[in-house]
Amino acid sequence: MIPSSNAYIRSLTEPYNRAQWFNSVAGPLPQDPSKPMQFSGNIPQELISAFEEDARKINEDYFTQEKSLEQAKLNNTTEQTAKSYQNTVDSLNQGLRSDTQTLNAKEASSGTWASGARAERANSLASQYTNKYKSAYDNSSSALNSGLRSGEEQLGGGIDTPSINQYSANLSGNDITPTQIGQSRYNPFGGVGKINSRQNSSAQTLGRSTLQRALNY
Repeated sequence: MIPSSNAYIRSLTEPYNRAQWFNSVAGPLPQDPSKPMQFSGNIPQELISAFEEDARKINEDYFTQEKSLEQAKLNNTTEQTAKSYQNTVDSLNQGLRSDTQTLNAKEASSGTWASGARAERANSLASQYTNKYKSAYDNSSSALNSGLRSGEEQLGGGIDTPSINQYSANLSGNDITPTQIGQSRYNPFGGVGKINSRQNSSAQTLGRSTLQRALNY
């Protein structure tokens, strides 16, 4: 609590009086701030917090814009990665259908439709495409996770985490079809984020330096 005997310090708890000091500041501190100054125990924490909150409001637009730009960059990265992966899967699906039809036509014309050799060739084709699906999935999930990890380092743990599906080529009767076998989803580590950390430090630096000037007035 603020001692009732210190009228000047009490006056600084009023938003209007704090605003006069912030209006005299040359500008906000969007860049990496220095370590905030420390006050002795006779300066109430509620007064320090009030100045820091005012400083946060001054810089709010700057950091909101920075976070919006970073989010847009992250969205573009994840959307492009997911789109590229889906295009690869669609191409593999088309190739699998075509190669399966070609294999079946050859087996029918050769009279080997029910032979053990035909089953081996079908299994070999399914294995080849399963490897192709896996390679596409591994590369894309790695790229997606890398982009999301970079975005979280800047924005913190509240980011959206889109997923991609994993497929294999499944032999069923006379057909070899793509089958979903798994899904990749990024697991956030829950950090504050560099932008939020800079915003917090900037509010402390600007708020406390302004309070210090007010106290020295």
